[in-house]
Amino acid sequence: MTPENFVYWLQGYLELTEINVLSEDQLKKIKEHIALVLKKETPIWIGSGTTLTIPPFGTPPYPITC
Repeated sequence: MTPENFVYWLQGYLELTEINVLSEDQLKKIKEHIALVLKKETPIWIGSGTTLTIPPFGTPPYPITC
């Protein structure tokens, strides 16, 4: 299952079941599945102002100086 598929599934499940509160077991299982399908990454942005681009994969990080 892709991250997008999981998010759509979860949204549909919550809309259709009309659940107002999740049990601790339900929340634990959702968190476990999120950890399986979602990879948390912070993109490297290049540029300034309103035009920013993400460098191609494999590009080493650029030094940051102040």
